[in-house]
Amino acid sequence: RVGAEVATFGFQNTLPVGGKYAGFGAFGVATIPAGPTNLQLGMGFLGSSPAYMGSLSTGLSIANLIDMRLGVRSTFAYSIPADLKRGGTHVSWVDLFLSLGMTL
Repeated sequence: RVGAEVATFGFQNTLPVGGKYAGFGAFGVATIPAGPTNLQLGMGFLGSSPAYMGSLSTGLSIANLIDMRLGVRSTFAYSIPADLKRGGTHVSWVDLFLSLGMTL
């Protein structure tokens, strides 16, 4: 399955101290289902920075109406703002997520 994702993001550096990175992002996403598990791979932009992401989630369906998923996602962005370039040319983070979807 192929789709798109639009998101907001924002965080402030703690190590090293300083620098705030926030804005809007957009990804083209390919989803590969494998039973109750989904693997997602995407490429796009976070602000003006090129970025890519990978995600793995597992879930269950409630009454064939609501899809509930728990997963982990890793995001990488390049060409980051100059005030964040303390130890390299990119920024990355990992987050856990819970998503709910409804079938209409």
